[in-house]
Amino acid sequence: LEEKKKGTTILYSTHILSEVSKICDRIGMIKEGRIIKEERIEDMEKNSLTYLTIDSEEIEKIMCEHEKHPEKRIAQKTLAYEVVKDIHSKEEADRAIRVSEALFTDDIKQLTEQEIEEVFANIPSIILDNEDTILNVLVFNKIAASRREAREFLNNNAISLDGTLINDENITIKNNSKYHLIRKGKKKYYLIKIRF
Repeated sequence: LEEKKKGTTILYSTHILSEVSKICDRIGMIKEGRIIKEERIEDMEKNSLTYLTIDSEEIEKIMCEHEKHPEKRIAQKTLAYEVVKDIHSKEEADRAIRVSEALFTDDIKQLTEQEIEEVFANIPSIILDNEDTILNVLVFNKIAASRREAREFLNNNAISLDGTLINDENITIKNNSKYHLIRKGKKKYYLIKIRF
């Protein structure tokens, strides 16, 4: 941001539009190595859906629904889907939706093994050779500092396993699936890999 104040031009590449709107003055869209659109951020935000391969009638319906329920972020989701579809492919856009839904629900069962490995590559992993209780997994893998702390997490509904809140310390993490996902609190994730 200091360089921006000095008037320096910086090329910034990202798919995260929230970052772009905070940092950049102008935005360009690249497809197959060519700039297909370039404009000021304010104009892009106002006109974003018009760049897509959606007819104007459909855009009107999307915007009407978006205005009724802005909390559902229908216009933003449609824009994100259509941009990924146009730049990559429909299959990649569908995959992005599936992965996003899995992340928001902690339900990784709908993802392929490859998607799980990619999505959770940067979170701590735990390898289990045998089935074990949630209490033991929390303590032995330092997710909780002690059995007492693990019980507190469980009693306070701070632990979920594969999207389900767990408050029973005797729940067993089974080897019926190669992967399980533990969430502690709202943002701390641990991927459990079961060795068969």
